Amino acid sequence: MDNLELLCNIKNKLGEGPIYDYKNKSISFVDIVGKKLCILYENNNLKEVEFNEKIGAAIPNGNGGFLVCCENKIFLYDNNEIKEYKSLDSIITPGMRCNDAKADMDGRLYFSTMVDDGINKPHGGLYCLNNNEIICLDNNVKLGNGLAWNKANNKFYYSDSVEHKIFVFDYDEITGMVSNKKVLFEITDGAPDGMTIDSDGNLFVAVWGGSRIEVRSGVTGDLIDVIKMPTRLVTSCCFVGDALDRLVITTAKLDETDDHAGNIFITKTKYKGLKENYVK
Repeated sequence: MDNLELLCNIKNKLGEGPIYDYKNKSISFVDIVGKKLCILYENNNLKEVEFNEKIGAAIPNGNGGFLVCCENKIFLYDNNEIKEYKSLDSIITPGMRCNDAKADMDGRLYFSTMVDDGINKPHGGLYCLNNNEIICLDNNVKLGNGLAWNKANNKFYYSDSVEHKIFVFDYDEITGMVSNKKVLFEITDGAPDGMTIDSDGNLFVAVWGGSRIEVRSGVTGDLIDVIKMPTRLVTSCCFVGDALDRLVITTAKLDETDDHAGNIFITKTKYKGLKENYVK
C-alpha cells in the first residue's frame, strides 16, 4: 500500500505479537530474541521491559498489565513488577518454548509451543489456560502461530508455519474447546506467521520470508488482497485506532541487512478490525 509508514524505528531482532489495547490506547509487541516486551503509548513514548528469557507473546489484561508467555513459564507483568504466574513444566520439553498467544472473549489464554533449539525436529502443541488448568487442544502442531476468532465467535483459526497451512476449527465459546480441524488454505511462497482478523471475517496473514501481508477469506481461504512490505521477514499484524482501520505490522531483523528489517510499520486500510480480547 502506498500509505505504509514507519511507526517505530526499533530494529527488533524478532518482533512479534502486536496487540492494540483500546482501553489504554497503547500498542504492545515483543522482541522474542531480544527478550523484551515493548509498549508504545499514544504519545509515542516507548517502554521496554526486559526479561531473562525469550518471550513468545504478551497479552494485555486491560488494566495496564500483561500475561507474558516465555520459555517454560507464564509471567504476570503488572505495576512494573514481573512475577511468575504459571509453570509450564508439564508441557514444555527441553529445547521448547512458548510462541504465539491470544485471549478469547472469556479471557482464556490460548498459546502455542515450538522447538527452538536448532537440534530437535519441529513439534509442539496448542493449549488453553482455563481456570489455572492447562488443556491441550491440538498436539499435532509443528510451529503454531497466528491465532484468531471470527466475529460470530464460532470459528477459531491458527497457522502452522512449518506446515505452511492455516487451519480452521469449530469453536465453542461456552467451553472454549475447538473441534473439526480443517485446512483452510496453504501458503507456499514464504511461511504463514502471525495474523489477525477483520469484522468481515477476512484473515490478515503475515508471510515470513515473503515481504507481504496476505488478506484471505476466513470462509473460503481465497486471496483477496496483498499488502506489500519493504522487508522480507514479516511476522504479525493487528488493527489499531478508534476506527480500527489502521494496520500495525511487525518485522524481524535477525540476519537481514536492509534498513527496514525489525521495524514496526503502520498503514491505513479499507478494512475494519475487531477489538482484541483481554486476558483474565
